Amino acid sequence: MSVFDWSTPVPNMFWEFYDRWVSPAVVAALQEDLHERLIRELPKGSRLLDVGSGGGQHAVQIVQRRPDLQVVGIDISSTMVKRAQALARRENVSDKASFSLGDAMQLGFEADSFDAVYCAGPLKQVPDKHHVLRECHRVLRPGGKLLAMDVNRGCSYEDVVAFVNRTPLPEAGRLLLKVYFSAYVARQSIDLDEARALWSALPLRDCGGPRRIPGHPAFVMVGRK
Repeated sequence: MSVFDWSTPVPNMFWEFYDRWVSPAVVAALQEDLHERLIRELPKGSRLLDVGSGGGQHAVQIVQRRPDLQVVGIDISSTMVKRAQALARRENVSDKASFSLGDAMQLGFEADSFDAVYCAGPLKQVPDKHHVLRECHRVLRPGGKLLAMDVNRGCSYEDVVAFVNRTPLPEAGRLLLKVYFSAYVARQSIDLDEARALWSALPLRDCGGPRRIPGHPAFVMVGRK
């Protein structure tokens, strides 16, 4: 079970807001790590898992840059799965990027099923972060890369401001989001020390632990199974 029941109307409205107004800034912030450190070196025909795929922006952008790849996205919100599916259809990539309901706490895939796994955002929403990362590791093939990204509880207000200012929100909306993000979203997440402990518990190689994303209130971790 996840911490929240995303099938209820209020969370669905929240995620629609997130998908339209906030997600573009998240995708832009993760682009270098996701596309350069994770995607670029993948062999042709590789299969990726997007854990917590949201509105599908990451997955669609990946297959647009690498049409030879296959991305499977899962999300616990039926609203977000439908939005992701609609985005893939609009961009004519539904044969390369597929989305379905799924829980990060119990990935419905066999071991060693994916060449890469990325988990951008779900950690702060789950009751057992160790378990989610172990699940990501389990479905990853030997030699494959795992990327995890989430909000840094120890982020500075300057990083929050820089992030929010990159969203397409009008000025009044940006002000509200800055307050909400600092007072609530960041406090629900983990800091770099906690992230380092989570990461070091995984049997990964070629990983240097979590690092801040410059100008963004988040950290990213990348390692190889």
